[in-house]
Amino acid sequence: MNNSYCPSENYRNWLELPRDIILMILMKLQQVEIMDSVQFVCKPWYDLCKDPVMWRTIYFRDHERRCFRKPKSVLPNVPNMMIYHENMVLNAIDRSSGGLIDLDIECFVPEHLCSYVASRCTQLKRLRLLPSRNMFSKAMTEALQKLSSLEELEISMGSFRTEQLVSIIHSCPSLTTFKLNRDLRYRDRSCDKVALAIGRTMPELRHLQLIGDGLSNVGLKAILEGCSHLQSLHLLDCSHLNLDGYFRKQLAKQIKDLRCPDDFIEDSFRRIVDYDNMDSDDDGWDSDYDYDF
Repeated sequence: MNNSYCPSENYRNWLELPRDIILMILMKLQQVEIMDSVQFVCKPWYDLCKDPVMWRTIYFRDHERRCFRKPKSVLPNVPNMMIYHENMVLNAIDRSSGGLIDLDIECFVPEHLCSYVASRCTQLKRLRLLPSRNMFSKAMTEALQKLSSLEELEISMGSFRTEQLVSIIHSCPSLTTFKLNRDLRYRDRSCDKVALAIGRTMPELRHLQLIGDGLSNVGLKAILEGCSHLQSLHLLDCSHLNLDGYFRKQLAKQIKDLRCPDDFIEDSFRRIVDYDNMDSDDDGWDSDYDYDF
């Protein structure tokens, strides 16, 4: 009796599937998986994984970077995981061939990436960056000035001075969504410069999230008067606001989705804060080990 495995007559060779079907299947995978393993399954899949259609949206989130850590024996000769994933991001941007629309990167944003995006992603509409404390905002400001199609911007936990944030805001007057999550070191300072800049330069704003900003009622009034189309306003952990009386009535009248300073901060943001408080040198990888990328 022959016990060897014999494929069923109904067995379907994936390579025989229509190209569009395979593309649709591959696009459901995490992009870290595609770059790290899936594209190497066979030559046809490698060619498909280079199709610009697959890279109109690029998500490289921190949870993927953590979950995708591998033993040193699996990833030989990579200097460290940050460089490994940085190269993945740059490769993914190149594969978009200028058609990138949505870019979302957490926790490994080198300074030169902003310039790289600005020169290659002229159609970009949404940008979310969670940079390290060492992120230098001049590069970001110059890059944002070139991204004229940008509609949504989120910046979290970068080491930006207030003046630098004001410059970034002035670079994006056409935004409809702006999310700013301030570094913990700025949360006890009362300052309306960011709020005043938003009110003066972002008239098309529909959605605004400020977490840990130092705005007072003066800055809030400037936002409400300057951003007449505003529909949602999240002011979590903005401890210098007093939302009694006039402001409570005005917010109820103008804003459909309101989150007040003392409202609960969801777990996703707490995860960002926890990461920012980690030692950036302690990533679980031995820097003395040689990797071969």
